[in-house]
Amino acid sequence: MASPEELMHAAGLLLLRVVQSGDADALHRAIELLTVARQGAAADPSLQAKLLSNLGSAVLLRFRRTGVAADLDEAVGHLRDAARLAPAGLPERALLLGNLAAALSERFDRRGTADDLHDAVAAGREAVRMARAAGQDPSTLLSNLGLVLQSRYELAGSTADIDEAVTVGREAVAVAPADHPELPRMLNTLCKSLRLRFWLTGDGADMDAAVAAGRRAVELAPGAHPDRPKLLNNLGLALRGRFERIPDRPGDLDEAIQASRQALGMSRPGHPDHANALSSLGTALRIRCEGSDDPADLDEAILLTRQAARGVTAGHPYTAVYLWQLGSALILRFEVTGDMRDLDEALDAWTRAARMAQAPASTRLRTARHAATAAARAHGPAAAAGLYEASIGVLDLLTWRGISRDDQLRLVRDEAGSLATEAASAAVGNGDLAQTVRFLEQGRAVLWSQLLDTRTDLTRLASAAPELARRLRECRTGLDGAPDG
Repeated sequence: MASPEELMHAAGLLLLRVVQSGDADALHRAIELLTVARQGAAADPSLQAKLLSNLGSAVLLRFRRTGVAADLDEAVGHLRDAARLAPAGLPERALLLGNLAAALSERFDRRGTADDLHDAVAAGREAVRMARAAGQDPSTLLSNLGLVLQSRYELAGSTADIDEAVTVGREAVAVAPADHPELPRMLNTLCKSLRLRFWLTGDGADMDAAVAAGRRAVELAPGAHPDRPKLLNNLGLALRGRFERIPDRPGDLDEAIQASRQALGMSRPGHPDHANALSSLGTALRIRCEGSDDPADLDEAILLTRQAARGVTAGHPYTAVYLWQLGSALILRFEVTGDMRDLDEALDAWTRAARMAQAPASTRLRTARHAATAAARAHGPAAAAGLYEASIGVLDLLTWRGISRDDQLRLVRDEAGSLATEAASAAVGNGDLAQTVRFLEQGRAVLWSQLLDTRTDLTRLASAAPELARRLRECRTGLDGAPDG
């Protein structure tokens, strides 16, 4: 009978075939071999850790192809056990931590649990540090770290997170061998990081670089490559973003729609990639309709974004984004047809998004404000009062203590004053002067609480003792997130 080491080697060859061709039978056989090998290595912690990590990675690959939630939990469990069992001097320890970070990140994407994301960032940074110290190739680990940093940026809005994501993403692509099997995915991650930073800074060079990275990723993943739907979708997002910056380049939008259609045609219903493709294509069609008034584009956009919102699991953090896009398409059609049913459905979509606790605070705030505007338009100023109350209540959530002081102030400055003014205007229209004053005071209170709250500012400490500041920030974040009682 083959030894555990021989079984692990054979499984590794099968997994390489899976990455290159998506061979489902090879993946099934690799998981079987690793399960048998693990049973024969119980007395060797180092070998057991390697086998558990490989098994977790294989199950994670299966999750990426099937979307079965139990596979994701199983993968995280195996990878946590691998990191726990690995001796301190094990050369593969960096890889084990990197695999854990990737799985935690995917579970966050699926469920929106912030603790998974913070754990993924910590594991990813430690994996990169260990790989560099050991003189190992850090390219995959760097790219995976960029992926979790961009996710945390989307959740909390930290400029430092998205800057670091771009930096490590560029380094990953630069140091990876030209024939690295993960290079398309690395380019895809870099493409998204650059695209996200463009929307923060408006730097057109970032969006041009994002399009270039997205195109190269697609070129390196032809035919039936398992990641091709995701790569096509991300390229479509980058092209659409560049069109929104430079509207006189209609070719970008047409190419974006073509890429999104291809991605949708290759994705499987029920998988998160399918909902992303539905949403991306629907939004691109809505944008094209804004310039052409083609009702067919708009009708299809509404159909697709409805399907996207219904096609994700309950509580998924991306649901709020899909509902935002659905409401935007419905409002556009209402402007054309005057059909109050579209206005009411848009109001319902935005209201549901605003109430989703798992969604990023910025998305909740945006949808609540638009819901309030739609409610006032459909049913009068009185109908908007509760939604404006909810909007102002979300302001505090923008200023997560794990982001920098400058980011906290930027987020509140951009939202607090204008939101309070909108809310007060609606209250005036409703003839409620007491509510008008209350809205203005609430907005001012949020702004001043951030201006005066110097207790939590670690900027000076970070300059003098960065490691101590990092540890204190992690401790404080953990305490802030601890359940009551």
